[in-house]
Amino acid sequence: MKNEQIEISKTYKFLQIKFVLLFMFITIYSNAQVIQVEVLGGSVVTQGSTLTINAGTSLDFRITNIEGSNCKNLKIKNVDISNTTDFDINPNNPKRKIKPAWCRWWGNYLDFEIENISGSCSIASTLVTIKIKNQSNFTFTLEVNASPEIYVLGGTPFADIMHGSTTTFAANGTYFGVVDEGAVVTRTYAIVNIGSCPLDITSLASSNSDFAVSSPYSIPFTNLQPYY
Repeated sequence: MKNEQIEISKTYKFLQIKFVLLFMFITIYSNAQVIQVEVLGGSVVTQGSTLTINAGTSLDFRITNIEGSNCKNLKIKNVDISNTTDFDINPNNPKRKIKPAWCRWWGNYLDFEIENISGSCSIASTLVTIKIKNQSNFTFTLEVNASPEIYVLGGTPFADIMHGSTTTFAANGTYFGVVDEGAVVTRTYAIVNIGSCPLDITSLASSNSDFAVSSPYSIPFTNLQPYY
């Protein structure tokens, strides 16, 4: 009889432990948070996607918690980049506990910037890994297609001159009006590099002999840095 009571007691304790463990598992699972990563001023980044930029050298990102059923923390442990030769992340080792925005005064976010620091005209990429406590990592690839891009402005104040345009406008300085014989009308233009790596200007010329082109800088002009 005594032995039977001991066995029953052991069985009861075993069932009790199993119940507690099961309850803990359900509790942890139900408190999982939902991460959202977006480009500041842009679109939402999806898990496993590749994000490509063809202009500029950096992007700003924001991590938020969009869980709608509880006010628990999304615990960001770190944001890693695999290619530290061509890219840099700021702040370094970003981490934060993020509550959903609807949780009144507790809603917050984590911002970080990734910049292509290679300075070369080439395609570079890095795997971005957002490490989350008690949840799967969120990953995406950032690809920068670094190339120069020329942009020309004219007029006062400066206005855009579109590539290949054959229509003249007074606003952008391409319309010279009626010029008396022997008179000279001068227009000033600015060349800007809006690409993501240095631009080389190899020549500057006019196809019409009635127009003379000059520059205060020596042409060829190399290594014109991107303007952001």
